[in-house]
Amino acid sequence: MFAPDAKVNAVHNVDGNIKTTKRYVRSLRVGDKIIYISGQKRQSLYDLVLSRVHRHPSIEIHLALIHEWQTEIQRAYIEWRGKGKTLDELLREMQERGSSIESDVTLRFWVSGCTLRPRDREDLRRIAEIMGMAFTLRYYRRIHSAGDRIHGLHIALSRRLNSWIRYGASKADDDLLDEATGLTFSDVRDSLILLQVKSVS
Repeated sequence: MFAPDAKVNAVHNVDGNIKTTKRYVRSLRVGDKIIYISGQKRQSLYDLVLSRVHRHPSIEIHLALIHEWQTEIQRAYIEWRGKGKTLDELLREMQERGSSIESDVTLRFWVSGCTLRPRDREDLRRIAEIMGMAFTLRYYRRIHSAGDRIHGLHIALSRRLNSWIRYGASKADDDLLDEATGLTFSDVRDSLILLQVKSVS
């Protein structure tokens, strides 16, 4: 049983490739498959990976850097808005400094703290200069590397998930997800259940 407004990891087969996307439960139909994370209220694959490795020193510093930049940009944007400035003005300033960002939607994700790191490392420096973000300006290279590391963990998990789903969740796949932490797919597999919607009521 799921609440209609809950989100789950829906499984899709796109041209032979298995993909998972977040979908509202109310959009599911009979026959759809989902990956259910047992024992976790938040159905996030990121959260699942991080819950297994967040105490490891090599990951802990990455998470601290990402958290600090997310917190700093949220504070800086509140001050920006307090000066009567808009997101569109921020976009223009970023573009004038050489950013390839085309929409303020990207910036909206940044200032709401939903982004691990911008794709372009230099965008971290640009926005830090514009908004007076001292921590981000000083450590923007390390913040970007930290975001890459966490993103890489998620990609590695996604690849193993594809194989696991393709073989009906029965293949024993203990491939290494992250060498530094020793995290393997078996470390997270026990929390995953592949479900298929039989009926909706």
